[in-house]
Amino acid sequence: SGGWVPYRTPKAALNAAWHSLAKEVAPSGLIAVLYNPGWVQTRKVGPGAPTPVEEGVAELRRHIDGLRPEESGGCLERDGSEIPW
Repeated sequence: SGGWVPYRTPKAALNAAWHSLAKEVAPSGLIAVLYNPGWVQTRKVGPGAPTPVEEGVAELRRHIDGLRPEESGGCLERDGSEIPW
């Protein structure tokens, strides 16, 4: 959609770096993914966010425990669905 260059540039760089890291660590059996935690009630965001920290962390942990090697290098939502980029 364009716009927001200063905000989007570091996110794109992180995605590319993590994708590259995933390829480097794959031979050792490690899985590297990025997760979008969503809008979580952190100290920075405050109570206006819909997801309590404990709930967000619990959901991430469920998905981390079930990660498969073919997901390595991906960018995922907190629920485990893929974010295409």
